[in-house]
Parts: sequence; C-alpha cells; structure tokens
Amino acid sequence: MLAKVKAENKDIGERALLCACILHALSESGHVDEAWKLLEESPGSVRVMEIGMLFQTDKLPLETLLTRLRELTDPDDRTNAIRAILSSRSASIAQLDFNTFPLESESDQRAAFGAFVSVLHGAAGEKDVATSEAVLGKLVDLVGTGKIDGKHLYVVLDGDYGVDPFRKWEMLRPVEGGMSPADSERFRVQGVTSMVRADMDKAMELLCSDPQSRYSVPILNKAISTIYQLDPAHANKWMTENLSRIDPATGQRVIVSVGQAAIRSGELATARQWAEHLLNPGVKEQLLKQIDAAEVPAADGSR
Repeated sequence: MLAKVKAENKDIGERALLCACILHALSESGHVDEAWKLLEESPGSVRVMEIGMLFQTDKLPLETLLTRLRELTDPDDRTNAIRAILSSRSASIAQLDFNTFPLESESDQRAAFGAFVSVLHGAAGEKDVATSEAVLGKLVDLVGTGKIDGKHLYVVLDGDYGVDPFRKWEMLRPVEGGMSPADSERFRVQGVTSMVRADMDKAMELLCSDPQSRYSVPILNKAISTIYQLDPAHANKWMTENLSRIDPATGQRVIVSVGQAAIRSGELATARQWAEHLLNPGVKEQLLKQIDAAEVPAADGSR
C-alpha cells in the first residue's frame, strides 16, 4: 500500500501526509519495527512527515522512542523527532526525566527548547495556568542544570503564558547556582517589565531588597524606565522617596538613566533636577550637555 501511494500520488505534500499516516497507524498498532523499516530513506518532505508522525505516538513507551532517537544521526532528523516526542507529551513534559533523554548536541537542545515553547503557547491558549507554570519551571530547571542551553530563555521569561510574573522571578532562584552572574542578571531583567506592570509598588519593594537585584544597574534601570513610561510623575516621586534605599554607587548610575528617561519624555526641568544629584562632575556634565542638546530642538519647535 505504501509503495502504491508513493508511486501514484503526484502531489508531494499529500503523498508525504499519506505515507506518514500509514507508518503512524502501523506504529500505533504495535508494528514498530515494520514501520521503522518502511521509513523513507531519502531526505525531503516525505521523510520529515514520517519521522514527525512516528515519534508523535503516545501509545508507545517513551523509552522505545528514545531508543529509536538514538539511532538517528542526521541533525534534521533528530530535531524533528525531539520536537515530535516532546510536543506530543504536553501533559507530562514537566514530569519527564531528562537524564535519560539524549540531548547530545546544540541542535538537539534547540529542538527541545522549541518544543517547550510550543507547549507553553498551547497551555496559554487554553488558559491552563497550572500547566504553564509547571512547564516553565521545568524549562528553567533544565537550563539551570545545563541540560538545555539557555541562551534564549529570556524570550520565554519575557512572554506572557499566564504565569504570575513574581512567580517567574522566584523560579530562577533555585537554579542560579548553575548560571553565570551575567546570565542570571540577563534573565532577571526580562521579568522586570511584567512585574512592574502587574504591581508597581510590590515590584520596586522586591527589587530594592532582593540581593539578586538591589545592586544591579540593568535591573533597576529597567524597572524605573518602565515606571517612567507608565507614569512619569510616579517614577519621579518613587526615586525621590527611595533613592536612599539604593546602594550609593548603583544609585548614581540609576540617576543617569532616570535623567535620560526624563529627557526622552521632554521633561527637561526634571532631568536637570536629577543631574544635580550626581556626584561625579564628569558624569553630571555629560547629562547636562544631553539636556542642553534636547532644549535646542524643543526651543526651535516652539517658534
């Protein structure tokens, strides 16, 4: 039957789908070896579709599929198989033991990461917060333990999958020992905007007291610039009342960012007020020059 489909069907897309369905049916009915032997040997859409179908089956034990995965050597085949295995197990992906999952290369890890993102999108679409939180927590754990390369984790942390932004912040805490300080800071920066938008006062209280953020210029800058975008008056009020709580060296660098945010908002008088808080004469002069430069086009526009 498979040979007939390949010979008679001229539409490559339809032929690929039909062949894949036949192999999937064989595999689901327990004829795994037969299905595997019939797998298209030549690269192309037929093989891609067949591998996707073969590894999507959830009726076979996971170990059976992982054994087949270990037999694949082509990176594209492995990517296709890994995505199929994980995406078809959205309900249990957070409970899988990845110590036995053969993620042997960077492309394998990218495939696994992509599958996690797909599952997160699906859970968010169904408003399944519990699944979103469990899957995101599992992904963060795998990055923290080095099982999956986390270079793109910031994309997930910045996304809205129905997970409370303050919960995301806490998820990073147990695994930060396996991350470089730079990666930890980079990932935490991504969660700042959503925390500030969710609860401005709670976010700033956390960021100014948490050891992971209270000395971090990028994190505090992100928070204050977000507040400035949402409510400039509140940002100025918060800085005025809380500047003493920020580490002095960190605070000086944050003041520069606040002054620059005020310039971008056209609040040049406010920017000058913040410039007066700068202790370094050179830094203060630079900020004042930026304010002066902004005043020229503003004055021209008022004529």
